[in-house]
Amino acid sequence: MAPVAAVVGASRGIGLGLARALRDAGWKVYATCRGPCAALEDLAAPREGPGSLHVVEGVDVGQRQARARLEAALAAEDKIDLLVFNAGLIPETSSKSVLDVDLDQCEEMFRVNALGPARCA
Repeated sequence: MAPVAAVVGASRGIGLGLARALRDAGWKVYATCRGPCAALEDLAAPREGPGSLHVVEGVDVGQRQARARLEAALAAEDKIDLLVFNAGLIPETSSKSVLDVDLDQCEEMFRVNALGPARCA
């Protein structure tokens, strides 16, 4: 039986690369994203060889429902061998000073970067 991984925040960058690498190494990968993600859909296409990737859309770790969506996707698995929390955000600002970041952006950043891992663990 293939080891099982969940990669939270796999729509691009490091998360996408890690999801691909784990799949190619023979893992069964559940890759999450907030909305539709063409890059993940391409990786989930049937292919020859070991490893598979399953896209789990609608996992916004800034929202309370994130854990329930992740648990529903993983319900058929006996265990999870690896959980990677890669989701995160940095507010965009034209200034280099953190003092110029809008408080609403700070609040969203805290929900995603601080509370998100706790919600998904």
